[in-house]
Amino acid sequence: YRLVEVGDAGTALSLAVGERLMVALPGNPSTGYTWEVQAEPSVVRAVPGLGFLGDTTMIGAGGIFYFRYLAAAPGEDTLVLVYRRPWEPTPSDKTFALGVVVR
Repeated sequence: YRLVEVGDAGTALSLAVGERLMVALPGNPSTGYTWEVQAEPSVVRAVPGLGFLGDTTMIGAGGIFYFRYLAAAPGEDTLVLVYRRPWEPTPSDKTFALGVVVR
């Protein structure tokens, strides 16, 4: 897997067809917030099974959300994730966008 993190937001990533991508973003589900896919690019396919690895030393502590993708088709698109509470009508201002170029 090619790993991208919050510091890679706003950049473009080049992948070969068949290459795997993992997006790792910090969050705290105990506050009700989670990362949701707002715009899924057509050039990558989500690999089932969202992962979360929390800090097990403290109750209610945050951790890292993991999203996995497979580069499926040549082209260019943008992956956009938003950090929000699902029951709130207005999402937070916290977003993660990554340009994806599959060759």
